[in-house]
Amino acid sequence: MSMQASKQHLPPELWLRIFELATYVPGLLETDIPDPFDMDPPSILHLHQEYDRKLFKYSMVTKRSIVLVCRTWYSLALPLLYQVLYIPSQDSTGSFSSRFSEVVSSLLKRFTDSKHRLDPAGADDSRHRYVGLWPRRLELHFSAYNPIEDTDVQRLIELSACLPNLEILAASGPFTEPPSVVLETILACSGASLRKIFLPQCNLRQKDGVAILESCPRLRALYVGYAQEGLSSSCPVDWMRAPELSFFTIGVCSPSMLCDTEHDVSSIPSLQQVCFSSHSYQPVLDTFTHFVAFQGEYLQTIYLDTRQMMRNDLEGSIALFTDHCPRLNHLILIMERWRNLPRSFTLPASVTHLGLFAHFYHQDDAQVFEGLFRSLSDAPALQAVRFLEPWGVSSLRKNHSDAVLSLLASCTFRLEDCDGKALRLKDYGGEPDWDWELPWMPGSSRTSLSSAPCIIG
Repeated sequence: MSMQASKQHLPPELWLRIFELATYVPGLLETDIPDPFDMDPPSILHLHQEYDRKLFKYSMVTKRSIVLVCRTWYSLALPLLYQVLYIPSQDSTGSFSSRFSEVVSSLLKRFTDSKHRLDPAGADDSRHRYVGLWPRRLELHFSAYNPIEDTDVQRLIELSACLPNLEILAASGPFTEPPSVVLETILACSGASLRKIFLPQCNLRQKDGVAILESCPRLRALYVGYAQEGLSSSCPVDWMRAPELSFFTIGVCSPSMLCDTEHDVSSIPSLQQVCFSSHSYQPVLDTFTHFVAFQGEYLQTIYLDTRQMMRNDLEGSIALFTDHCPRLNHLILIMERWRNLPRSFTLPASVTHLGLFAHFYHQDDAQVFEGLFRSLSDAPALQAVRFLEPWGVSSLRKNHSDAVLSLLASCTFRLEDCDGKALRLKDYGGEPDWDWELPWMPGSSRTSLSSAPCIIG
């Protein structure tokens, strides 16, 4: 059958569905943050990498190709091309300001031209062809070393005012803050539709946190990588005013900010995932205790970000979860390095799955893993322990000891890599077998090893 004949027989709705499937990127447009143990297929921790950047690039190339095929495909696929507005901080040469400025200027011109073509009387369906109605995700990348120019901030404000149906706001850039005027514009225009705010590296100001709480009644997920002052400006229980919230970051607030035991809000069953975080090594237990006493009965998945947390607070937090979170099944520990793991701790008895994530690889000694597996050997309900990044397995391979291997041999839980693949012990005459490449090593193939078990020793 010729291409022309097939085009005539397929209805537009089917073509549109084909385009959506051909350009789908897992995690890109989802307004929920998935539990790492419920993802299919398993992947690196979602909080660290929301979606596959390479897949996103291929998706955009495919969308651009589709709209160039013919007028019919152009009309059908053009909204898909504008679903995601991606504004990078730099171009391929490393220039920070030029690429950001070019993309913002180009998008603003496209949106302005589209608005000018609207029929003032609304007599036709031209309003449905307005580009500003199509974006669902706005992703901004900032640089701490090259702040954006005032003119680009103004253009970004004008662009943000054109997005009434925005559902996801994502921003990143180490130690940067989204300009307040830009955030205010986004909340004013899109607050009613925003479902997810994802800030893995950015900070929030106090007034920004308050504005988000007041402007986003349909908010489902708020993630702030370093829970800075923007989450310390109000009691975390106040965020229960967002009735659809399913994922939330708990920052640290001063004891004076914690509300009384009598609340005018109720705990919400939908909020089952929480990330507990700290900043500047401030004491966390007052805030955490206040929140879990209110919401703990519903929490099923907890992320404990220990990167700027004192060791006694880490151990105290785990004890809090034991006392207040009877439904806690999945616990994810986020660390700076593996050596930040406590030498010993008692896992809550209800935990069935433990996730481990370290941001930086380091040549840790075997005592780190020996203490870990010794602590876990007595966990009554534990079924699986998963490294949620690739370098954890690499560190274990290089720093195992006879004691570690002995502990692993006696453990009843399943040890997994970030792909959910079992890590197994194998005896080769007493000598560990390391003579094969792990799937993420340079020159190796994920597909060729997809059915092979990872071997620890």
